Amino acid sequence: MKLSGPLLLIDYQEKLIKNVHDPAKVVKNASFLVDCFKILERKILYTEQNPAGLGRTVTELDKHLNGYAVRFEKNCFSSLCDAVSVDLEVTLAETLKGEKQVIVAGVETHICVFQTVYDLLKSGYEVFLAVDACGALRKEHHEVAIQTLSNLGAIALPSISIVYACLESAKNPSFKKVLEVVKNYLKT
Repeated sequence: MKLSGPLLLIDYQEKLIKNVHDPAKVVKNASFLVDCFKILERKILYTEQNPAGLGRTVTELDKHLNGYAVRFEKNCFSSLCDAVSVDLEVTLAETLKGEKQVIVAGVETHICVFQTVYDLLKSGYEVFLAVDACGALRKEHHEVAIQTLSNLGAIALPSISIVYACLESAKNPSFKKVLEVVKNYLKT
């Protein structure tokens, strides 16, 4: 399996992340994905839901994004509804045109992640959901949302599986650099 789509991170914001189940793990897994996608020189997109009210992306993740990713602001729960890039003045939907696959992670799983993935599936995208980089206030909300999205056609995987699917082979020129990130990730 070869994953070729961009990474879409949804709403890892100050007021949201602090209340999700196991927030440190969720941010750690999202940061791991970002670090690997940067090595693979893959597109990274991220959204912020009403940043004036909910704050910006948490520092722990933002330092990994480090100017590499494109930020979108939104008010709708689905990122496809009204997310607009602050710098590029294009919508997220326009940015995704031409892609066949999208790798998604974010908070909260049962609200913004759910509605975004649902809309992506409805629009014909193949969606891979990094389940360990998603979070919700209640663990059961997270689990039900993941199960429902899987039933609708999303492929739910741990972050490390997604990274290896992006590499596809140990012959990938970036394999050794990604392997170093994987080793460090597994230590913590």
